[in-house]
Amino acid sequence: MIRLERGKMDLPIDDEELKRLVWWTSHMMGEEELHSKLKLVHEVREANPDGPYKKILREEHGMVI
Repeated sequence: MIRLERGKMDLPIDDEELKRLVWWTSHMMGEEELHSKLKLVHEVREANPDGPYKKILREEHGMVI
């Protein structure tokens, strides 16, 4: 399960839901930035299923989740 945090909001989603969100945002006009962020999280998690995906996103991409 992933917790995406923005301010005080937690959004618990699993990998399958994340995959669907990536697909969905790829088909939405004007959501390119959201799509690229979700896609990056998805790709890093897939490449590091048991690894430090949060650390990689933070240190290599400046993204805190």
